Formats: sequence, C-alpha cells, structure tokens
Amino acid sequence: MTTIIKLNELDFKAAKYIDYISNKEFRLEDGTLARNRSQANGC
Repeated sequence: MTTIIKLNELDFKAAKYIDYISNKEFRLEDGTLARNRSQANGC
C-alpha cells in the first residue's frame, strides 16, 4: 500500500515539474528554454 502512495506522490511531483517546464519556464521567441535575466536578450 505504501508503494502505491509513494508512486502517486512521485507522479504528482513529476506532473508539477512537467507543467512548469512546458507552460511557465522562460523561453526565447523561437521557443528555446532560457534563463530570465535582467539584461536584454540578444547579441
């Protein structure tokens, strides 16, 4: 029974990380993942 609970907790945590990366992580205009910095993006 505890194994089922632990798996459910891991699934929930994994789903939170996947959601954050997919929907809330900062991305450049072309969709590349990037760090949000106080400097302007570009060269």
